[in-house]
Amino acid sequence: DILLSRHSTIGRQMTERIQSVFCMDSVHTDYAKIASASIVSAAINCSEPMDIHLVTVRQDKGPSKTVEDIKSVVSQYGCELVLHEVDVSQFDISAERMTYVGTLLRLLVPNVLECDKVIYLDCDLAVNIDLKEMWELDMQGMSVTGSIDEGISDTYSKSQIRKIMGRDTDYLNAGVMVMDLKRI
Repeated sequence: DILLSRHSTIGRQMTERIQSVFCMDSVHTDYAKIASASIVSAAINCSEPMDIHLVTVRQDKGPSKTVEDIKSVVSQYGCELVLHEVDVSQFDISAERMTYVGTLLRLLVPNVLECDKVIYLDCDLAVNIDLKEMWELDMQGMSVTGSIDEGISDTYSKSQIRKIMGRDTDYLNAGVMVMDLKRI
């Protein structure tokens, strides 16, 4: 069940903290600095209190200064950063492919987070809308809502999409989604 939407539909009144999640392979890399800009942009562009979950690979490198810096900044906007370190041995990934594990971490979100619903955001984007709009989307009973990837038609023809997807369909931009974790 996936709902693809070109426009948001405002639904219910705010009664809880907004939940968002970012996934990345390591908080000990230069990429963590890029991700921190995305996370801070989410905090700045949310008019309601928000918990920002960061799902990352468990490593024995000790605390990350980047994570502490992010926590400090987002707290100024009424947000709390919650770090979730996970074991990725279940993915059976070779060392040279480990850089792709950040993409796979979104598959673990329903098992890692203890909330009913979450806004998933890629770590390499800038948020420039109020995330409250996404949070209040009417999911119409769907497990996942997201935006149609308008750029896919620039890259692939309809026949190529049909061949890849097995049918004529719109393509979900999996970098920005609202997930109903109770249904997944």
